[in-house]
Amino acid sequence: MQWARRIKLGKLSHLYDLAKIGIYDDDLLLEVGWGLYARCQSVLTVTNAVNKGKLPCPRCDQIVYRPVKHTQYLERKAKSVTHREPRFSCPTCKQELTWIDCQEALFSHPKCFIRACQQPLELSYSEDKLRCNACGREWMRLDYGRSVRKRKLLPCPHCGSMIRRPNRIKQDAHTADGSSTPTSGKYPCPRCLEFSGTHTSGKFQCLQCGYEQSWKSYRRRSERLKCSSCGYEFTWNSWRQQYRGKNLFVGNIPAVEEFLSGWPGCRTPRKQLVQIDTLLHALHARGSIAPAFLAGNADTVMELLDRLAQQR
Repeated sequence: MQWARRIKLGKLSHLYDLAKIGIYDDDLLLEVGWGLYARCQSVLTVTNAVNKGKLPCPRCDQIVYRPVKHTQYLERKAKSVTHREPRFSCPTCKQELTWIDCQEALFSHPKCFIRACQQPLELSYSEDKLRCNACGREWMRLDYGRSVRKRKLLPCPHCGSMIRRPNRIKQDAHTADGSSTPTSGKYPCPRCLEFSGTHTSGKFQCLQCGYEQSWKSYRRRSERLKCSSCGYEFTWNSWRQQYRGKNLFVGNIPAVEEFLSGWPGCRTPRKQLVQIDTLLHALHARGSIAPAFLAGNADTVMELLDRLAQQR
């Protein structure tokens, strides 16, 4: 797949310098705006693949679903309703949140757990480790995720102040031996091809034909994908290798979706600049995701966004 390139900082800076003196460069506005639009589409594609198990076929762009990941996504949506995750306000910035919001912010943009540090972590793909360049602490990526799920204190995704987990209205059900009850979702069986499989006690079991295998083996097998439209077969690993190292996964993407829905309807230069500015304001607030859209490292990107914020 061809991923859209990031926007050069020089073009963005020039666009705002002209706007500051009341000049709208139509060509530059469209170049930057549609460039951000294309980049947002690429980011949304990767984020949906990672979070929701929905990815386009490399050959025909038809949506292909990763069976396990997509089922887990649907389960999380249903679970958030049945367990009524309470909403609460951050004591510091007063933003309304759920505990899942705090967790997903760390999954999307990992931060150091040391309370006095809380700096963004850098992912080493070769070692599958998360490293803090400020204090030197390291975590294996899977261990970091487990820790996020278990912690009772997490930072607010908006202001960074530490928040204690509120009590849920209804707790997860557990079996007598302490293990989680089988998930309510159904997974496709590799033998009978029906969505009648369940995950329980580390095993995949099909309720239709009785087929069983270890959950680990089932996960590995289910990552072999086939497009129902063109018949092309590929693996999840081969698909994700296309975006690795291109800084395309940002996790929480409401600002991306807002820009994608709003930009095509902007008919005047002023409205176009406002739409661009709204996206940049959101990226500035999030900080660590800005380099996914703008060419440069974290320091140079934030330096430009700080300067543009002062011009508003």
